[in-house]
Amino acid sequence: MIQFHCAIDSVKNFQNKVVVLIKNILSGLLEMRCKTLVQRTRQSDVQSLLNKLKPVSFGGELIRLGSNGDGGYLVPDDLAGITACFSPGVDQVSGFERDCAELDMKVFMADRSVEKPAESHELFEFTKKYIGVTTNDDFMTLDDWVSSGIPEEQGDLLLQIDIEGFEYETFLNVSDVLLSRFRIIVAEFHYLDRLWNKPYFEIASRVFDRLLQTHSCVHNHPNNCL
Repeated sequence: MIQFHCAIDSVKNFQNKVVVLIKNILSGLLEMRCKTLVQRTRQSDVQSLLNKLKPVSFGGELIRLGSNGDGGYLVPDDLAGITACFSPGVDQVSGFERDCAELDMKVFMADRSVEKPAESHELFEFTKKYIGVTTNDDFMTLDDWVSSGIPEEQGDLLLQIDIEGFEYETFLNVSDVLLSRFRIIVAEFHYLDRLWNKPYFEIASRVFDRLLQTHSCVHNHPNNCL
């Protein structure tokens, strides 16, 4: 019996060594292509997240602000009383921000990569910084940005955010108090094809779960820049 167990242990050890060897070979090949092995997200977990993000009816209509292409968004027709729009991520168009300004919202924009917005308006205020998880010469947190721009008692806010992947850390970092001040949030979420990457999924799902604690998804669609 002792010899039998020893034989089984030897086989198992050999199998483990083969598995490790194969993983090392695959890792080496993937590293040459600047790729790596990652744990795959369960399909049921991805499906569960997608089910949470199915749009729900809010009893109103959607209206479009901005262009018909990239940079334009459908938002709930519930804008009365919103005093300011915060729009981090400045691209080559400012139609959404212009339409908000035409509705008498003060519009705050921020982006370290550009010198100024694509359009000018008397209600525009631009800050040459990125939005992130700290405040320094190049970055500022969403809380610091809002608190420096408009006092807490001055009405509801609108957030339109398109910051090329930094939206995840920004939403995880924002305070509950500020999050609740945004009556409407329009967000572009990037790299959703990586939800099958388990570590990435864990971060992204926490972001969506947090947003769904205070807000409901009323519309979603793929980017229509093409």
